Amino acid sequence: MIYAFFKAVLDYFWQDPLRLLTMLGGSGGFVYWINLYRNRMRIRIRMFREKCMATDNQKTFLEFEAESIGNMPTSLEPKIILTGYSPKHEFRVFEYLIDSHDRSLSPNVPKPFEASTKYDKILPHLFYKTYRFTPTRGKSLKIRIRNAKGVVLSFPRFLYECLIFRIFGKFPNS
Repeated sequence: MIYAFFKAVLDYFWQDPLRLLTMLGGSGGFVYWINLYRNRMRIRIRMFREKCMATDNQKTFLEFEAESIGNMPTSLEPKIILTGYSPKHEFRVFEYLIDSHDRSLSPNVPKPFEASTKYDKILPHLFYKTYRFTPTRGKSLKIRIRNAKGVVLSFPRFLYECLIFRIFGKFPNS
């Protein structure tokens, strides 16, 4: 049965070899779709510093570096959403605003940013934090952090540890 399938496919391309060229490089061909996937709009974020203590003249802030990965320029939305769990297992949401008006990102050129919150008090200590950065074009990027030490976790590890924290109230051995 498998032999008959491969024989039929081979006969199809043997009758007209230009069909193979159309399949590989024509509109809708493999090369076209692979190229679309490789050049999709993405961003990369490197976290530098976050200050959670507010003083009289300075609010809590976040320093990071953003980079557009791909062939097209993009820019960041002004809001960064921070979610996390307090030590009492309460889900908390905070919003950072990017201070700069020039939020454009050129392809493959890192650019530093600062963002501050409207929250004028001390941000509570959070576990299993998620920062959500949204570009104007493309998919949003989430950075998942375990605690104040800044350990970045992968998505499956984050789900596992967060579930253990929520159910049992303690951290898994890591």
